Amino acid sequence: MADTTNPANLAATLAGASTPPEVELLAERLAEAGIVNRFAPGLDSRKAAPLASHGLRVLAARRAAGRRIPERVCWTWIRYRQHFRPPTALRYLAHLDGTRSRELTVDLAQMGSTVELERRIAAALDGPACAPGVDIGRYGLAGANPLWCFNATFWRYMPGYMAAAGRGVRDAIGGSPDSDPTRACEHARRFCAQARSAYAAGRGAPARPFVYLDVGVANTGYADTMIRRLASARQAADYVVADYSRSALQRARKRLGDRRGTVSVRYVHFDLQAPDPPPELAACRGRILAVHLTNLLDNLPGDELFQVGGRHYLLHTCLYLPADSLAGLAERHRLDRERLADDLSGIAAGSVDGFLAAYRGRFAARHGGADGERSWYLFWQDLFGNPDDPGGGLKLRERLMEVADPARIEAWPAPAGALPAAVLAPAADRRIPLSDRAIAACLRLMRLLHPRGLLEITDLLIRDRSGAAPYASYQGPAKYDGSSVSWINGGLLALTVRREFPACRIRWRPLEAGKRHMTCLEIQRGAQWRRQDRRATGS
Repeated sequence: MADTTNPANLAATLAGASTPPEVELLAERLAEAGIVNRFAPGLDSRKAAPLASHGLRVLAARRAAGRRIPERVCWTWIRYRQHFRPPTALRYLAHLDGTRSRELTVDLAQMGSTVELERRIAAALDGPACAPGVDIGRYGLAGANPLWCFNATFWRYMPGYMAAAGRGVRDAIGGSPDSDPTRACEHARRFCAQARSAYAAGRGAPARPFVYLDVGVANTGYADTMIRRLASARQAADYVVADYSRSALQRARKRLGDRRGTVSVRYVHFDLQAPDPPPELAACRGRILAVHLTNLLDNLPGDELFQVGGRHYLLHTCLYLPADSLAGLAERHRLDRERLADDLSGIAAGSVDGFLAAYRGRFAARHGGADGERSWYLFWQDLFGNPDDPGGGLKLRERLMEVADPARIEAWPAPAGALPAAVLAPAADRRIPLSDRAIAACLRLMRLLHPRGLLEITDLLIRDRSGAAPYASYQGPAKYDGSSVSWINGGLLALTVRREFPACRIRWRPLEAGKRHMTCLEIQRGAQWRRQDRRATGS
């Protein structure tokens, strides 16, 4: 990303047909005033440029009038329909010497006009240090925020939640590449080729069949096609269906059964974040020839590291419900606002599950039966973030806390250990999603694989080979229905896996048109793929 503290670079960033000609002079004046401006990619668009240039003029006018201005400004144009960042917010950078500096975050995509932009900047800089609302817990590392508890609970109740919202289960996983039966057929052929190759390398069939581990079964169509194809090819296999949701496993069992021809089907309750695999998977160690993950890792929590001015900071967040959203929620669902506020703040001493269960009981007592259940789901939706009100629902406060020695950050359990040196090397300001839970899950799965086994990940992956991402860009978390989604740092994942499995082979595969925002990452654990392996799998 260009150094936008340089006035010429800043002017070039904002250059466009609708950008006023005085932007370059304005940028020079702001640089002289000591305001560091960082711009996310895409702010030179016809929509963003006029708003950004107007925002710069607002800050220049405040400086000239001697009014409060920040030391830094982060300008973004967040393309997600719903997310957790308010339109403007003032966050602090807490330095090791005890001092603090201020950074104003401005999301231009949430501004309806220059008048609104000016009003929101003034409110952030002249108002209270914290926007009014109810805090749900305290500040802590981003990956430990209660929003991820809301996310996990959503997947347990997803069918009922989506039905109450007037949508179906498939809508919650819309856009999954696994909905294409051709993909499953190709994977079945590849598994058969892998098995033949592994049999040849091992000089005969093993005492027990190889395992295909399919994690996440919201879309049972993929598993159904895979099992039918393996059975028709008379390929002996243990097909293991694993999921965090017990109800999803029950639905899958009703459709898939326990055996089809040469293929046995087993069902395992599996939490990707658990430090140890369940006994059923641990017993398969060394026999798992393929692991399939689609649209799962982007649902896992993750911490974030920032490099700012040559220093390193960890992102700390606090979940909250803004005051206006609290008032609207209480009025819409006929709840006492003070009690609702107390219950939300009490989540810190209890749990998200406990809070939601209590309100489920209240709506059941008020409405009874199906009406009570649907009312509870709609309350939950409005609290988290109703798609019909993109700016509403839960939000995040942010702070950046300086780290004395980032090399001592243990992002993953040994032997993966600390962050790779490439991530900590001096660089321009940048924001680095650590994706630590997702990467840890991948490492645990890699340890279960057969030496020639394959881990396949299809998801939202940042393909930066250095394991970093532009500082001002926004990779999440975004809101999708009741879930939270963040892009995975694919570059950092590759660096970390290679460090523990030096002989692994990593291949990136773009998806077809319509899914270009996703990437398929294939990691073979052990020996390099021989020529006949590549030919057999169609690589």
